[in-house]
Amino acid sequence: MSTAAEIALVVVALGFVLSRQLSSRPLEEKSSFRVPLILAAVGLFSGGLIDRDHLAMSVTLLVAGLVVALGSGVVRALTVRVWRAEDGTLWRGGTAWTLAAWVSSVLLRVGLVVAGHVTGAASEGGGLLLFLGLTLVVQNALVVYRARTLVPAPAVQAVAV
Repeated sequence: MSTAAEIALVVVALGFVLSRQLSSRPLEEKSSFRVPLILAAVGLFSGGLIDRDHLAMSVTLLVAGLVVALGSGVVRALTVRVWRAEDGTLWRGGTAWTLAAWVSSVLLRVGLVVAGHVTGAASEGGGLLLFLGLTLVVQNALVVYRARTLVPAPAVQAVAV
């Protein structure tokens, strides 16, 4: 896949993810990981994560990108509201802080790409997909964990008249 196609895929995926993350919706544990894992796998197997001509810088930037992805996922997970509806279903909803955390995540990733270009270490689009997939896996795992720790809603008892 060409770098332009990978960047286009990241932009489309990010738009889809943001629209879903900023809306209130039921928490679907099973499907929370499907898209992020696919994105991470495509990023990992598309190659181009390491520039062999600038090995040390390339590996440093890849590791920094992974750390930023993990940290960003944790921070965003803490900004997502999680609650249990009266019927017992779990819900999630992004906040203004979630959007701010996303903007920060993207800016940090762009900074790493710029650092790669400045130092001559080529950066392929696969790194973008890996970053997006990994950060979403971490965020979703923590949101699901937080949801599981919520106290179940008390059972409604019928009142005899």
